[in-house]
Amino acid sequence: MLDDGCYCRTLGCTYILNEYCMVEEFFWKNNIHLRKFRNCFVFRKPQKVTFSDASNFACGAITYFNGGEHVCHKMWTQDERGRSSTWRELSEIEFSLMSCLPILRMSHVKWYTDTQATAKIVEVGSMKLELHTLALNIFKICYEHSIHLEMEWVPRDCNTRADFISK
Repeated sequence: MLDDGCYCRTLGCTYILNEYCMVEEFFWKNNIHLRKFRNCFVFRKPQKVTFSDASNFACGAITYFNGGEHVCHKMWTQDERGRSSTWRELSEIEFSLMSCLPILRMSHVKWYTDTQATAKIVEVGSMKLELHTLALNIFKICYEHSIHLEMEWVPRDCNTRADFISK
């Protein structure tokens, strides 16, 4: 149980929580009751497929759906260019989700990225607060708009169109 938002008292011991732990605790305290649990053995074919990439200067994604496609692109600011490549990849996923909301809402989306760390962080989070915050934002967007996001890493040579869009 948390006292004053920064201490955790368990079995007579008191622990000081860092900012990462406090953000995580706050999120689950306020959202666990909203979580809908599902059978993990049910297979659903993705309804939409997205390929995304982020370069040093820009990011982009292409979403395929019902015979159509939606392309989104964004140039990075000077500040964003100075961030880590993992931050840019996660920020690109967040941006693309928001850009494609009318298309992706209430659907199962298979999302391909050519960065293994990005795919893993979207699934389980990160120990780095700024990366974890982006992963939580992605989770919230998906949850609020009933998007089932299935991440998968692909080799760079299988992500050529998204790579082109991101430059």
